[in-house]
Amino acid sequence: MSKTLFYTGDRRYAHKAGILLDRVADLLKDFDFENEGLVYELPHTAEGYVSYCIDSTTEIKEIVLAYDRVFDAIRQDEELTEYLGRKGKNSFEKIQENIENGILREVLRHPEKIRSNPPHTELTQLVIKSVLGCPEDEIFEEIGKIIEANTGCDGLQGEKGLAGYSAMCTKGLALLLTEFLDYGQDFIGKILTAYPVLHKTFRFHIDTWCLKQRYYPGSGDGGRFARPQTHYYAIDFSEPRMFTLLWELYRATQDKDFLKVMYRENHNSAKGLPHDIRVCGDMIERTVEDWIQTDGPVIRLDSVNKENYCLAILRGNEERYAVWMDYAYCGGHAQSSGMTIGMYAKGLDLMPDFGYPPVMFGGWQSAQALWYRLPSAHNTVMVDGHYQRNNTRGRTTLFETGKWAQAVRVDGKNIADIPQFERTLIMIPVGEEDFYAVDGFRVVGGRDHAKFTYSGFGTVTTGGLSLKRTEDYGYGSLIDQTVGDPYPEPGYYVDWRIEDRYHMAESREIHFRYTDFTRHTTAAIGRAWICTGDYSGEKMEREEAYIPAVISRRQTNNGLMLTSHFVSVLEAYGGQPLIQSMRRLDMSYPNGILCPDLDCFLEISLRGGDVDLVVSLDAEDVIYNKFCKEQVVTQKDWQYESDAKLLAARIRNGQLDSLFACGFTFVSILGERIGFPEYMDMAEWKRTGAKLVLLQKRVSKDYVQKNY
Repeated sequence: MSKTLFYTGDRRYAHKAGILLDRVADLLKDFDFENEGLVYELPHTAEGYVSYCIDSTTEIKEIVLAYDRVFDAIRQDEELTEYLGRKGKNSFEKIQENIENGILREVLRHPEKIRSNPPHTELTQLVIKSVLGCPEDEIFEEIGKIIEANTGCDGLQGEKGLAGYSAMCTKGLALLLTEFLDYGQDFIGKILTAYPVLHKTFRFHIDTWCLKQRYYPGSGDGGRFARPQTHYYAIDFSEPRMFTLLWELYRATQDKDFLKVMYRENHNSAKGLPHDIRVCGDMIERTVEDWIQTDGPVIRLDSVNKENYCLAILRGNEERYAVWMDYAYCGGHAQSSGMTIGMYAKGLDLMPDFGYPPVMFGGWQSAQALWYRLPSAHNTVMVDGHYQRNNTRGRTTLFETGKWAQAVRVDGKNIADIPQFERTLIMIPVGEEDFYAVDGFRVVGGRDHAKFTYSGFGTVTTGGLSLKRTEDYGYGSLIDQTVGDPYPEPGYYVDWRIEDRYHMAESREIHFRYTDFTRHTTAAIGRAWICTGDYSGEKMEREEAYIPAVISRRQTNNGLMLTSHFVSVLEAYGGQPLIQSMRRLDMSYPNGILCPDLDCFLEISLRGGDVDLVVSLDAEDVIYNKFCKEQVVTQKDWQYESDAKLLAARIRNGQLDSLFACGFTFVSILGERIGFPEYMDMAEWKRTGAKLVLLQKRVSKDYVQKNY
């Protein structure tokens, strides 16, 4: 009603709003949601007024803004004063006092009743203070405090759930900025000058958008299983003036990706932008249209590692594919999913996170909601059937993005609270369109290591397994009907034929293949319960489904600390597999002693005839004393010798064609030796004619402090 007055100038709407505001002020303090309301059908779970505190925050803000919008009109409304005078308020001053004491100051006295996700409580309080006449310099100071308190984690507040709670804070900051957009000339420019971190804030959900703006990595409480997220989550475009905010962000930063977001969220059109009656849009519309005509609507992104948020994304050629790793169990709405990974290719989310816990089955403590928060519900390792240690994060020890291959390695021992919990991902292209990833997960400590792998909807076939009914995993995991092989040969595979429920696939037949080279493991396939329904406000859909779960598990009963190295190859393909055959080969030191199982050498023969070699050494080395262990390793089949900690090489027509190496001084393959007199963090070569040409190299001056 107040917005109608605001846009039309019709005082009849203000009159009605004034009556409603005065009556709300009479009654608001008497409402007590904690003692009168239910959340998930349970009493005494949340404070609030008429609604529970999180909803009350927004409701109160809208009421206060309505009061501000109609104030000048109701102050001059003699009919309103006469009507409310019959109820004991015979002057506008008394009406004003009743509304401001009964609503605005009442709420400031009871912040617990509007407790919400940051920064929504603070935003509502600031709006109240502004309406009550707080000086402009104090308002700017309060805005600054809110920004500083909610942007310390790569521009975000730190809550997990990219398609949920991570964006909630950013949406709150967007609301904050739009509420004060006309607060002095060039408000956004001044704010960004004082707090340049805001550029990172609104870039975060651009930088982490994957597969040409189709998906967000499933990290924490947010999203639904395997569903695309094609909208920019950092802003709620149902709120007015959000396109104007994006325009002002562009003007202040000259970041043209904000123009592309405007275009995408305006139904892939520049027409009518920014939909704000207070702004002349002709020039804005032309600027957006001109840039889209010049550069296209797709936002071009490189690989990225958000080290405070703990999310690494490796992106392939023109972002046709990507893999990611979330390496933390910290922040609000986090799940016990540290070191989980995901993969996008062929238009699909091929290793989807389960998404928002299904609280519609009895709240946060139901078996279904608790299941979603377990490590076993994610593409990670569960140690001894335990939750991971909360408020912990991993540490990136390698992040290299070459022109050919790319890799990330993370030390996550704090997450599992054991000596080693380290994961390495290497992404290797095959032609222009395809790729595969090598995944190595080293786990040292505990007695029971179980690695879980999930893909999307679909059916699975296996190779190299003899499956019989076996015991379900348990530990609160909703996985049943388990079949297993206690003695699988390294190199067994599970192949999903993906069911494209959301019509995102680039072709009719898409497969995801998981090939396991873990030694001395058991293999099992079970049926994992998921919920595919929505949870949005009062809307709760109990749509249940089951998907295949693959479990590679190693256990010990001898009382000794267990050491595992889970090695696998992840491949997306349509029609025929990219990889023709694979082997895990032994390596040795120059003295002939075999390398331990925590080191790995893979030979991968591609369908086109090329052969890839992938080497990954145990860089952390928590088991063996570095001074008693050779730094150089050899592999006789390929005349391989190197001190590289991580390496990918492609052999074409019997000679080295491409090479990506990290943490090394030299590499020798098939009698061809290349190297440097000093230690290199990373270097990459490509054969051109008869010569290997160095594409790039990187030297770290403080490399001795690295975890190599």
